Amino acid sequence: MKEDMEIKPADIFTIERRGNLSTETASVLLTMYQPLIGGDAVLLYMTLSSFSAYGRNRDSHGHLFTVMNNIDPDTFQRARVKLEEYMLMRSYAREDGTKQQYIYTLLSPMRADDFFSTAIYAARLHKVLGDRAFNSLKTNMSSAQIAKDGFKDITVPVVMSQSADYDNEVVYTDVKPKYMFSNDDENISFDYDHFLAITSTLVFPAELRTKENMNLIGRIATVYGLSADRMLILVNDCVSLSTMQFDAQRLKWKASRQKPDITKADDPYMLPPVSFLMSKQHGAEVTATDKKTLEHLSIDMKFPNEVINTMLEYILGKSDNRLTPRFVDMVSSQWARDGIHTRREAVEETKKEMSWEKNRYRNNMTVPTPDSYREAEKADPSKIEKLSPEELEEFKKFLGK
Repeated sequence: MKEDMEIKPADIFTIERRGNLSTETASVLLTMYQPLIGGDAVLLYMTLSSFSAYGRNRDSHGHLFTVMNNIDPDTFQRARVKLEEYMLMRSYAREDGTKQQYIYTLLSPMRADDFFSTAIYAARLHKVLGDRAFNSLKTNMSSAQIAKDGFKDITVPVVMSQSADYDNEVVYTDVKPKYMFSNDDENISFDYDHFLAITSTLVFPAELRTKENMNLIGRIATVYGLSADRMLILVNDCVSLSTMQFDAQRLKWKASRQKPDITKADDPYMLPPVSFLMSKQHGAEVTATDKKTLEHLSIDMKFPNEVINTMLEYILGKSDNRLTPRFVDMVSSQWARDGIHTRREAVEETKKEMSWEKNRYRNNMTVPTPDSYREAEKADPSKIEKLSPEELEEFKKFLGK
């Protein structure tokens, strides 16, 4: 990876702090470091420190550039290098598809006495300020010291360069920044990076960002076709900061009342199931009952969108354009048992004679079709009793009785 890689506004960074910025060290940063590193570098340090202080540990460079008075990427790079040169910041990066991910580790400024004791720092500051200003600053900033009359300074001078090795070298792969979440479910189609970048811990605390909750958020967004920005609004309404609880059922309910943000795709079978079903209904709203069915297929059965949409098309064709929940359960259960995970497998499955169809001809027994299931569900007990013993037993098995 090139050290001079171009940073894009969409690239995500995570902030890691080592030590705190006290009143004293902040004063040192402004009066002693600033003449050496420049105002842009100080602004960058203070902005990153402020982000970290109020919980925005993860963000996009685009937002950072905007906050820093719309600086350009080149100015940011120069400021970052200055901070690194004076050991105020360490940077780590890795490639992540079309984006880069960064970790910025903020290191505390030295105390004034330590700064003046560092030969290279003191010499550079003296050169910039001149004798009078340097001595005045040293007098004002230095704390009371033990008299060293008669002592010889035998300290080995620190020789540094921009490429100097630092203590406690950290390899990127060993760094575990707060709130980093890795989506390991390829069936979830959700921009977690953007969601985390725009979501403050004051809105969605780190304690609630469990893998279970994050997966649920992604699943709900996937089935309903909701963007990261929309999910932030919904999640905010489902978090109680006083009790530190996340209401998953409320999130499902609120998501089901939203219109999809994603309604188009190059491959229609990759659409969110709610959007796909709307297209089959010529744009008509999906009913609450059908949404619960789709939610079940995605969240509970964990089918990918392409499989759910192929299943929907198959079931609608078999049952007069209706989604009968019990029929959906029967088909989805068989597909789950057959290990259907891709659209190709789903298409092949629709070509097979399903087990419930095969049973129609066994012993001349007529197993209820989807339409007759609906009729039987509405029928009174006397009508159901008119089924043959074999039919009655098969129907009871279907009903789970």
